[in-house]
Amino acid sequence: MTNINIGTIGSLTGSIGNENTIGNIAGGNIDLAQSRQLVGNVLKYLDDLAAEGADRTVVGGAADAISSEHEKASPDESALRKNWEKIRTAILGGTGGLLSGAVKAAIDSLIGAG
Repeated sequence: MTNINIGTIGSLTGSIGNENTIGNIAGGNIDLAQSRQLVGNVLKYLDDLAAEGADRTVVGGAADAISSEHEKASPDESALRKNWEKIRTAILGGTGGLLSGAVKAAIDSLIGAG
């Protein structure tokens, strides 16, 4: 892995490659089928995630926003990514239980984070 520190830039033109990340810039597309399945599981296990210390309000709100985005003819991947990052952050604030760890790993795979 190579780290390149550029500092602050006003804009970026070009490609960072598929499934690469630079701060909050990511390359690659979100697998919508995987996103739909994962958000269904997040909503199904929302109470369990909250019991592990995740912020239920943040996770639930972001999951609802993801579900709404999925209903659109052309889901906005930046909106999906933003809401998955909200869920990831809310889960990281918890105690780190087994379910939270599995969801975090799935989100990392989905959005190319970690």
